[in-house]
Amino acid sequence: MWATEKCYRAKLNDDGISFSEPEQVPAGGGNHSAEMGKNGRMIIPLSTGILYTDNFSPKSKWKYSGISEEALEKARKSGAGELCEASHYYTDEGILHLVMRSSENRLWYAESYDNGETFTDVFPTCFTDDLAKFQFGRLPNNK
Repeated sequence: MWATEKCYRAKLNDDGISFSEPEQVPAGGGNHSAEMGKNGRMIIPLSTGILYTDNFSPKSKWKYSGISEEALEKARKSGAGELCEASHYYTDEGILHLVMRSSENRLWYAESYDNGETFTDVFPTCFTDDLAKFQFGRLPNNK
């Protein structure tokens, strides 16, 4: 799914049986489920950004944060092509790394120094994109 597609969600009503009217949310494109990040923030990686909430509950209000259009355009001009299907991981310094597939045979990434509120420009990695699913993360020993 590319970032230009429309996605919708409906919330389970308080009666536990019926759903609200669908509302549009930022386009998906990710392949990974929600994960608890730093400081208890729940994160779902999308195509070129994340959905996040700091109050994970059935009535959570999710927010969207993503790579700016300016940064995406700069990456495209640098050979990134279309970016999608992000994965993420944190380093010990608290930096959130967002790694994305590209239509141009290389994975690209951006960093967030404020727990996903904003992201840096997008840069190529040394990892090739062979069209297989991938997931970045930390090993149990934090390596």
